[in-house]
Amino acid sequence: MQGKVMVSTRDPEGVRLEINLDTRAVTASDRFTQAQVRGPMFFDAEHFPTLRFIGHRFRVQSALAGELDGEMTIRGVTKPATLHVTFAQAPLQQPVDTPLALTAVATINRRDFGMTAMPLLVGRRVAVTIQATLLPIS
Repeated sequence: MQGKVMVSTRDPEGVRLEINLDTRAVTASDRFTQAQVRGPMFFDAEHFPTLRFIGHRFRVQSALAGELDGEMTIRGVTKPATLHVTFAQAPLQQPVDTPLALTAVATINRRDFGMTAMPLLVGRRVAVTIQATLLPIS
């Protein structure tokens, strides 16, 4: 995973974020499921190796949580998405040079992104979960 974040110290909602995930590194509960998820019926990692999220508006929900609106691109299809972000520490109460751990979850309709296989086994709505640590630029 690679990404970059720009945060305004004057406006906590003024966040710009770009995350690129390698779909060849997507994990699942077991090897068989992982191969299926990475394969042509789902992420098709061979042809679409990157899942991208570009966020442009952060809404503070509490000291430890917020929502980041943006666009998610999967399999070459871009749709609006919201990441529900939970921080391990309150970001506004940390020194700017401190790493910041977070979990972000977006619930998407997989059919919107061309993933229609196995409708009896996999629901339409799936969660994309990102666990990351933001490191300050030194």
